[in-house]
Amino acid sequence: IIPDRAFSDCKNLTTVKFAGKIKSIGMFAFANCQELRDFPLLASLERIDDGAFFGCSNFETLLLPSRLSKIGRFAFAQCSQLKSLTIPETVYEIGE
Repeated sequence: IIPDRAFSDCKNLTTVKFAGKIKSIGMFAFANCQELRDFPLLASLERIDDGAFFGCSNFETLLLPSRLSKIGRFAFAQCSQLKSLTIPETVYEIGE
């Protein structure tokens, strides 16, 4: 689990790498990480909470993993460069 607001407002963060299985990305965990471009959405990921990537304005393409079941409200809000977001059939809940 990546805790709520774990990397929020880390404006110079450009990439992240994780060891092990990540099942959940907490609320606003990467909010306003404006330089974040590369984010490996691991196969183990099951939920993305509210505002997790709010304001990550350099994302262009994201392919969400096949185990994902929930995308929280405003998870990708204000991702102004996001051109492509592939949502797997396993997602049963998408917030507002």
